Amino acid sequence: MLPEYGPEPQTGMVGITTVRSGIPHDTACELHVGDHPFIRHPSYVAYRHMRVDASAHTAEMVMRGVWKPHEPCSPELLAHVIAGARISRLMPREFKAWFAE
Repeated sequence: MLPEYGPEPQTGMVGITTVRSGIPHDTACELHVGDHPFIRHPSYVAYRHMRVDASAHTAEMVMRGVWKPHEPCSPELLAHVIAGARISRLMPREFKAWFAE
């Protein structure tokens, strides 16, 4: 539960984006082929676009086929993503405190 977003369960989401040659990107959490089956190219977590949605909305979008779920990530990958959230200079301030140690 995220009290500042109301009493209903919430889901925090970040996008995974392909690294493009010559285009700067957030290096706080770079991902490599093999880190997860979804990762097919060198990629990074786009913390600048983090968002929070009601978990019920997330479930509805999956049920309607708008969003496609993928395999859960490993505990090691999740720890890597959280560590990146702590150091990313592009993570919105409103979310930074959630990742404080």
